[in-house]
Amino acid sequence: MKLHLFSLLLFLGSSTFAQSFISFPDSNAAWVNVYCPTGPDNSHCELVYRTNYCIGGDDTLIGTNLYSKVDICNDSYYGALRDDGIGRVYFIPKDSTSEFILYNFNVSVGDTVMDVYSIQDGVQDRIIQNIDSLLIFGQYHKQIDVNYGDAVWIEGIGSSAGLFKNYEVALDAIFYLECMSHNDTIYYPNENLGNCQLDLMSESFHKKEINISPNPSTLGYVMVELPSIDIYTYQIFNTAGQLKSEGIIESNLISTPKNSGIYVLLIKNNEERYFQKLIVE
Repeated sequence: MKLHLFSLLLFLGSSTFAQSFISFPDSNAAWVNVYCPTGPDNSHCELVYRTNYCIGGDDTLIGTNLYSKVDICNDSYYGALRDDGIGRVYFIPKDSTSEFILYNFNVSVGDTVMDVYSIQDGVQDRIIQNIDSLLIFGQYHKQIDVNYGDAVWIEGIGSSAGLFKNYEVALDAIFYLECMSHNDTIYYPNENLGNCQLDLMSESFHKKEINISPNPSTLGYVMVELPSIDIYTYQIFNTAGQLKSEGIIESNLISTPKNSGIYVLLIKNNEERYFQKLIVE
């Protein structure tokens, strides 16, 4: 009887401390990554470029580990990725045999994740600053702030700056994950059915006439100089890629978020889209 009670307590104890993790996709997944060179004042995007990564379901054995092949969508092999099942995602770039940590969700605040891979700045250590969660289709995904850069890691999705990036706002560019889909479902930035559109670039993304002011803003709103009398809508995203507000632009005014910080403002009509960095003080 004592042995049975001890076994039960041991089982309950181990169950209490066991963690479960949302797996990284290994098939039918796409990530639309945006690179947006900014003007001299770092306030707007001149042209939006996209790099699209896909995991189609093909596997490759490297050493003793099985990896999912990552391709530049409809193009060429880019590297190999694996999820170890306990919150860590690893990546091997093409033409390399070295494995790097890409994400680690099995961490606590204050932990240092060593040798994290990024195509922006190579391999760097990251210190975990904050951990919270993002509710997506009724399931909570860990969301982790790291010290180096302004992006967040999102469990099962990747980085808000892009699949292989760790910061969003640079001196002369903005990087962000525009869309992530898996099994005909869009998980980021908003829940939806379907797949990410894999357009690479469009001339309609040129930004020549539109301006917003003041920027930075302390007024609770900004004025917009629209290039035509068409109906334009707006969306404001924070640096985690979360939609903070949206609506139709009326009287050339857009209300800004209450919290100070750096945001990405998307203004669009049926044919044009304009991205600009918005600073709220």
